[in-house]
Amino acid sequence: MSQQYSTFTGALVARGPISGAVTVANGGIGAKVSASAELSAFASGPCSGDILSAINESQSRAGNLATPVEGYSSRLVTSDLREILDELFPPVMAGREFQYHAGNDDAAFTEDDGSDVRPLNASFRRIISSGGKEIGQTLNKGLTFRQDHDVNPSLRRISGWELPIVRALRNRLVRAELLRGIALLNLIAVNANVTFDATTNPDKILRDAVRSGTVQNGVRPTHLLIGDLAWQMRVDAYEDEERANQALAAHAAYDESDLARYLALRTVRREDLQYEVHRSQSKKDLLGAVAYIYGAERDALLDDPSNVKRVWSPCEDGEVFSVFIEDGGKYTDITVEHYSTFISPITSGVFKRSVV
Repeated sequence: MSQQYSTFTGALVARGPISGAVTVANGGIGAKVSASAELSAFASGPCSGDILSAINESQSRAGNLATPVEGYSSRLVTSDLREILDELFPPVMAGREFQYHAGNDDAAFTEDDGSDVRPLNASFRRIISSGGKEIGQTLNKGLTFRQDHDVNPSLRRISGWELPIVRALRNRLVRAELLRGIALLNLIAVNANVTFDATTNPDKILRDAVRSGTVQNGVRPTHLLIGDLAWQMRVDAYEDEERANQALAAHAAYDESDLARYLALRTVRREDLQYEVHRSQSKKDLLGAVAYIYGAERDALLDDPSNVKRVWSPCEDGEVFSVFIEDGGKYTDITVEHYSTFISPITSGVFKRSVV
């Protein structure tokens, strides 16, 4: 596939839909999915200069980029965005091409029949994934920032002048990954419209969805990802003076950790990220009045029955993100790249609650 270049002056704006970013497996059937979402949503602060669209692998290996700067990305402090990404969509390392099986009970659970006890002179019971085999590949993603030195001639005399640019590029790539993960959740989730008001109990609605996920998968969900608007509507419902059961009003003061304890979930994340709609000046909530309940285990194998996994491959220098710096005389190109994709080995037990 040919790589299209575009130059945007002065602002961090990238092009086009995110496509081919996720693989869904369900009952042994895998499918490539186009998770369309605008990268322009993720401007990461003003920087002078131009940004070129992502450079694909074939071009970066053909000499368009300099040798990776060894250890450069390790000088960057892990950002809050990166921590959010890893918490919502736990990373699993794999090669550029990998195989996995759709989640299945045989590989995930131990029965109550004592089958894990080894008889004398015998081998242990062997667990073999019986789900359909899926083939995946991590995709090369990246952005290049071009700093024209006529804009700021003295900049190159400052030690480490590239670091803020590298940090901005990395954060923008992380935001794009967040969008991909949420697009995958939206694709596989079973939606139901719900009402949060004085006549309902919003946290019970969420708790019932958690229970449904447990029954469907045999494993309790681990995550609630809720939009800021849905959270505010939840609080308003508990604070409503017309509520008959005022004992529930205490739920209005719950923070994320309180709600996690109430729902018996590992993670409750309230997200209020905004993004700019491509080629317009309008802003939009990343989540809005929506909540997702799903399972995503930390330190997981490719074959475990998590609903969502973010698979990544090391760059040539062994880092999660690799940095290239190429001096072109009148300008310097700074590139940050990484390899990743999203998979869903098991799609059941994912619920979306849209507050209307």
